[in-house]
Amino acid sequence: MPDEYLSYTYQSPVAIKRWLHQKRFLDALRLLQVKPGDTILDYGAGDGHFLEIAAQEHDPSLLYGYEPAEELFLQAKQTLNSSGVTLERDLATFGPMKFNRVVCMEVCEHLPDSELQHLFSTVPRYMAPGGIFMVSVPIESGLPALAKNAFRYLKYQNRGHDRLTLSIYLRTVLGLPVPRRTDELLSGLRYMYSHIGFDFKSFERNLRSRFVVKKRYCSPANFLGSGLNVTMYYICAVTQPPS
Repeated sequence: MPDEYLSYTYQSPVAIKRWLHQKRFLDALRLLQVKPGDTILDYGAGDGHFLEIAAQEHDPSLLYGYEPAEELFLQAKQTLNSSGVTLERDLATFGPMKFNRVVCMEVCEHLPDSELQHLFSTVPRYMAPGGIFMVSVPIESGLPALAKNAFRYLKYQNRGHDRLTLSIYLRTVLGLPVPRRTDELLSGLRYMYSHIGFDFKSFERNLRSRFVVKKRYCSPANFLGSGLNVTMYYICAVTQPPS
């Protein structure tokens, strides 16, 4: 799965896809507004690429990654080898540490509801007072869905996890609900591989029930709004100190 992920994201043979995915990492670093001495936790570090980029601008000893899926953890270890970034599979390893910035990029859309609620309840325990939680999710409805799903269908010939029918295609464009599989596994963990059917508006309502959303940002061109962008960022604070 990791090598496959690279091939259709930031190492895609399609130039526009490479640019879009690299742009979202650069947008994330800018939106975090990291100050000297700030610690960063990448919650769901994936293959470690975000931390690899962050280590080029910030002190690697202040960068931490958490990736529970063994398959991705091993890939991240290889990516971050000798970088000075700390990477763990078990959050308990961090003990009572608090982080000034907690990042969760391209994770939440893959989680069934119970796992997502667990993430929302866990993150505040690792945020320092005044800390920022930044989360990004894909926009999978309207015109972005029209373009993304056309590319998926043509590029992958309707194979794999992104199975498209005309009904599903039309429903994503119209922003109507699309059933999603919740029985898939990644390294033994419940995981939804396909983005198809993810509703960022429903996710935002869920997020706002648990955090204060201080800012929204659309990538790659914020001024175009969610109707003509592919990724949504949320800059959040906790509603109250975690117990």
